[in-house]
Amino acid sequence: MPARRQRWGDLDPRTRRWIALLVPVQLGLLVTALLDLRRRSATELTGPKPVWVAVCFVNIVGPLTYFVFGRRRRPPDDMSRSRGPCDPPARDESRCLRPERSGSVGTDRAEEGQ
Repeated sequence: MPARRQRWGDLDPRTRRWIALLVPVQLGLLVTALLDLRRRSATELTGPKPVWVAVCFVNIVGPLTYFVFGRRRRPPDDMSRSRGPCDPPARDESRCLRPERSGSVGTDRAEEGQ
């Protein structure tokens, strides 16, 4: 005879706390792994994307397996892709990509009156 499925109220408080802690961790890992898979090209993975997507849905173990074994390591000289244009150690203000400001708010209002 199959065991009766327990309801949330039937669980002891310690078990409920563990579930309440692990569910957000699981969902966070899953979403992070799927977003990472989406942005990576197939050459940056150690296997086919559909296989890694399926692996990610295996509880907490799946996303962790993907992060440890599914991604190819980048060589140190290729790490520039992971940094922003103005992040240290290559901070050079002349190379920073910032939008040009057309003027201050006070200047715009003065021009409207002329």
